[in-house]
Amino acid sequence: MPELREETLAAEANEAETAEPGIEAQASAPRRRHKPSARPRTQPDTATAVMEPATVSTAGDVELGGRPEAPPPAHGGWDLPPAPSMWSYPAGVIAGRDTTERPAGLIAGRDSPERHKPLEAPVAPSLGPEGKRRSPWVVAALSVLTLVIYALVWHHRVNVEVTDFDTRMYVRAGRSTIAVFLAWFLGLITSVAGAVLVVSTQMHVMLPYRPPLSTIEQYLLLGGLLVVPYLILALPFCILAVSMTLERVRIAEDRAGRPTDMQLRPVSYTWLLAIPVAGGLVLMGLVQRRLNQVWELVAPAPPAQISEY
Repeated sequence: MPELREETLAAEANEAETAEPGIEAQASAPRRRHKPSARPRTQPDTATAVMEPATVSTAGDVELGGRPEAPPPAHGGWDLPPAPSMWSYPAGVIAGRDTTERPAGLIAGRDSPERHKPLEAPVAPSLGPEGKRRSPWVVAALSVLTLVIYALVWHHRVNVEVTDFDTRMYVRAGRSTIAVFLAWFLGLITSVAGAVLVVSTQMHVMLPYRPPLSTIEQYLLLGGLLVVPYLILALPFCILAVSMTLERVRIAEDRAGRPTDMQLRPVSYTWLLAIPVAGGLVLMGLVQRRLNQVWELVAPAPPAQISEY
């Protein structure tokens, strides 16, 4: 037994002597580092990531093939594709918002084509034909010569022209004219009654009914047409008709593009009727002048085309 043990130790020593030169030569040789694999790295999933295997040299050095992004899968296979995560969104969907259908460069609508369109001027509403241009002085003179009959005709024409100019306004020119006509009719009856009393007194004609009025009072009744403006202010339906006509003129000015601070003020103009004798004539002249300015803004025309009636 001792002899067998000695022979075994001698054999192992001989083997170690023969293996030493190879190890020394291998140690003296330059070390060569292994490069990482050239195959493309796949994008790691949110649940698992692929890490390239490490290369171990004979000298005991460890070289990593790539930056480890996640621990290897539990089964130990490196070449298998990563398993899809159960909680990840489908391709093209990020944080619950589908980015595949949204054009590139659009972020929350800030770069939408509608945002970069140039601002367009508002489309002006379509307006109808302009009215007739009249001289304010001629309007006032004809009203006096016709005992306010032309004033009623002018009132009707103005409402019709404004309605034709802006069809969005619903105007009944006939009703408005009738309301003003009632005030004029009361003034006309008063003047006619005064004239009959004065003539019968001068001619000593006996009337079936003669009111107990003095001569001065009879002459005062002749001025019944002069109080028509006051009758318009006193009667609600008359003042409403005049105020609405003035408001329609203001709307026409607004449609034509006249500044707000330069437009007609219906309430202020209505109180012109309180001026004795000439209040109604002044109101008609001012309104006609403003209408001429509106027609001039819509369709400029030479002064020769201004009508005198």
